[in-house]
Amino acid sequence: MHLFATFLTEGVLVKVTKLFFLVALVVFAASVAKADGIDPTVIIRQVDPPLVIPVITPTETFPIVATSAINTFSFQNDTGDVLNSLTLILNATVPLDFNFADGAADGIFSTLVKTINPDGSTTLHFFGVDESNTGLLPGSCANGDGDTDLDDICPGPIYTVEIDGIPDGVTVFGSATVATPEPATLLLLSTGLIGIAGFRRRRATRSQA
Repeated sequence: MHLFATFLTEGVLVKVTKLFFLVALVVFAASVAKADGIDPTVIIRQVDPPLVIPVITPTETFPIVATSAINTFSFQNDTGDVLNSLTLILNATVPLDFNFADGAADGIFSTLVKTINPDGSTTLHFFGVDESNTGLLPGSCANGDGDTDLDDICPGPIYTVEIDGIPDGVTVFGSATVATPEPATLLLLSTGLIGIAGFRRRRATRSQA
């Protein structure tokens, strides 16, 4: 009887030990999955930070470098015109899945489009101006010719792009490009021009025949 009780106790102990290791394994797997599933999010806001990149041309591209410690960059539209789009191409020193944050461009752009590029980088398109979304409004620079002096910011709105969720020790890099008209309009325009060119070529071929 004592031997049976001892065997039963050892059996329970073995089961408890297995259960403990199973729980530990699940917790470890969950922590690994969480580390592998880091998804940085991007949002653009109209704010008033001290450091500004002046955007002087309506198709300007400027570099992006961000870390967990410095994860924002600010700019001002000094072109004199409303800019209808902002395109970010983002990459990092480790693979990251960049996404739009909730309300990523509220009041600024109506449409957000994400594209994964063949080289592994991510393109985030912000575009679309309507009665609820203003686009990137211009600052009131003299003669509308921009301001390259960071100590003398033009009166008007300043915009900040923030990349949240960058892991420690990781650097995000890439570029930001403003444009007008918006990318969708450019795509439709280019498609239409290609179609017209093809139609004319077909008519010319039939005429020669």
